[in-house]
Amino acid sequence: MSTGSSPMVSAMVHATTPGPLQLPLHRTPRPFRWFLLITIVLACVGSVWAASGAPGPSLDEVWTEPGFIGLLLLIVLADLYPWLSRMQGVPGVESVVVSAPLSIAALMAYGPPAAVLFLLSGLLCGLRRRWWRVVLNGFMWGLQGVVAALVLVALGSPQLGGWTQPADPGVWTLIAAGVLLLVVVEAVNILLIGLAYVLIGQQTIREYLAGCLEGRLATMIGLIAPVGAVAALQVPWLLPLIAVATIGSLEAVRTAWVRTVLAGTDPLTGAANRAALMARLRTQLARLDRTHHRVAVLLVDLDGFKAVNDEFGHVVGDQVLIEVADRLGTVTRAERDMVARFGGDEFAVLLGGGPLPSDGRDPADGDVDMITERIRTAIAAPMRIGPHRVVVGASVGRAEATSPADQPADLFERADAELYATKAARVCPNRLRTAVPDADDPTGWSGPLWTSTPAAVVVTAPALPAQRTG
Repeated sequence: MSTGSSPMVSAMVHATTPGPLQLPLHRTPRPFRWFLLITIVLACVGSVWAASGAPGPSLDEVWTEPGFIGLLLLIVLADLYPWLSRMQGVPGVESVVVSAPLSIAALMAYGPPAAVLFLLSGLLCGLRRRWWRVVLNGFMWGLQGVVAALVLVALGSPQLGGWTQPADPGVWTLIAAGVLLLVVVEAVNILLIGLAYVLIGQQTIREYLAGCLEGRLATMIGLIAPVGAVAALQVPWLLPLIAVATIGSLEAVRTAWVRTVLAGTDPLTGAANRAALMARLRTQLARLDRTHHRVAVLLVDLDGFKAVNDEFGHVVGDQVLIEVADRLGTVTRAERDMVARFGGDEFAVLLGGGPLPSDGRDPADGDVDMITERIRTAIAAPMRIGPHRVVVGASVGRAEATSPADQPADLFERADAELYATKAARVCPNRLRTAVPDADDPTGWSGPLWTSTPAAVVVTAPALPAQRTG
């Protein structure tokens, strides 16, 4: 399900945060289960009517048409291609229903029977999710197709001229019909997704409406529906070209994503870089008034890292940085937070926060103190780098923003000031010492090495071979 509510967006396909969408069906709220049942019944009844009871040809009469078969195959291709391994991880691809204009084209060309293609498309693009989400996604799309078919019946024909006697309504009439169907599908999509979100408890009405306009440009793809309709009726042999264009559009999204990732990624650690972090921070600050989420920035500086580089060289030091980035990723929330390498041995973590309760405090899972402590503990745990056991500490400075008026530079300045104030308050100075693991502790480590923050770095060197005496 997408908060963007675009007709190109699968109704229950993708959830960005763990929550109600991951629950078994029997644990979802009862009003939501009633909504699911009513949606299934309406979609089934409507699909049967569209296939055999609506004015015009029945499904038996059109399913053997070359153009109908071509559009059907294109829909299957468009809905399954995002599930290929090469497309995995590309944001938004699995939740974008590229086949939507093809389904609208089938309605324009073959009338109400083509509404069943919406049902098929919804089921296909919801694969690999909980079974009830697949079902809900499919029947919500099926219901959208039924409503669009009703509009066509009210107009008299998908070609505005009669199903049995194809008319030549002209370019502008076809475009107008395509826009009308797109608006209908869009409106029903927004309504159904909004009801599902609210009833299942994924979002409030306010939150849903706030994000409803995001991704609106994705709906523009539906304007190519008249092209598919004309091709299916008059030159079905051109439909493979639409297949090429469909695959090309998906690959273009993937290429753009790869380039964006490479441009915003630190080449050593794979974490985000400074530019990517600043861009995300600006976006979250701009949305504060609308989302009412708190935004926090943490600066993490490694204690004793220079000693590691001096003792074992930059190759080992680079491996330490990679391990630190991985550990930061495990103690933060991938769906909300961003870990970035800020430069040298300094990292930054952008905490996306969550909805602010009435008392102004974040929920427990977004508590800045808790995540800060997790970061310190995770980094202080021993690292095995080749034959070496390395332990470094971490000093953390933080700054929080609750207003769009806060500037990124001001946040980092405050976090930096707290970071170095914390360093100055340490009891023990940084030092390097070579240690022999305690026989009672196979890790050679008895816990964090800080008072207020980690204060020492411990590097266990490999045992040297005994020197032979002459």
